[in-house]
Amino acid sequence: MCKNMRKLAKHFSLFSFLSETERLLKMTLEERRKEYLRDYVPLKDIPTWMEDVKSKNESDGENTKEDLQGKKSLSEKVSLYRGDITLLEVDAIVNAGMEVKKLEAGS
Repeated sequence: MCKNMRKLAKHFSLFSFLSETERLLKMTLEERRKEYLRDYVPLKDIPTWMEDVKSKNESDGENTKEDLQGKKSLSEKVSLYRGDITLLEVDAIVNAGMEVKKLEAGS
């Protein structure tokens, strides 16, 4: 009996997840934002790596063009965010921290 209950609960959880995902995907961005329970940080408010370096170099009086010439395509696509990642309004977050630690440790 317990085994069947677990199967049913697992099926119900998957069904709930899929139906909620479908509901959210049908919403416009503004409709989704009405469902948020707290503040959020939209992607447009997070500077790209290129923008971040440019602003830092301008304040330091350094030349940025030579520094980022070879990294241009990547630096225009990547953002480095320092803050509460649960507030980000993005589709994916990549954090290589643990993999880097494993590589350094020789695992």
